[in-house]
Amino acid sequence: MSNLLKDLGIWNPPSLGGVIHCIAGFLTALSCQICFILPVILYFGFRDYELNEEGHIHDMAFKDIQEFVIGLFLGTIFLLLFMR
Repeated sequence: MSNLLKDLGIWNPPSLGGVIHCIAGFLTALSCQICFILPVILYFGFRDYELNEEGHIHDMAFKDIQEFVIGLFLGTIFLLLFMR
């Protein structure tokens, strides 16, 4: 079944870089416990870095940013559920 989804372009196995981007997004969400402005600074820093890389090597930065935002979303959900 996974070969069919892979051939259709619906599902690709996660890469190490994708997992690292998700972890970075998750940790960015948790950084709001230190300072409320820190996640904003970290997000824009990551986004600007990726867009700069896109301009130089055309590595499809939108995928990296999407993985980061998924981690950011998961980190926010974690905070809402477990950090009361």
